[in-house]
Amino acid sequence: MELIKIRFGDFTFETNPSELKVEYSLKTKENEYIGEKSKLSLSCEKLKRVKGRGVAFGEGAIKTYEKLENLFLKSKEDMLVLPGTKPFKAMF
Repeated sequence: MELIKIRFGDFTFETNPSELKVEYSLKTKENEYIGEKSKLSLSCEKLKRVKGRGVAFGEGAIKTYEKLENLFLKSKEDMLVLPGTKPFKAMF
């Protein structure tokens, strides 16, 4: 896995979280037919869920937290770049 800094839009995490988890899942649909067995089909890919845990430290820790909080409150969609995955659209 390539070691890169995590980015969300213009915001770059100076220190990557100590824990990072990306959950993927698919949405399926079951079709039932009279006199036949039901059939399962793929409906779509569900949205990914990204969870992380880390500690902000050092001189700029409070400013970093404030920037993250503002990103969260804006709830806008942007590109998320994580180590080991292709960048994808996300909402903070």
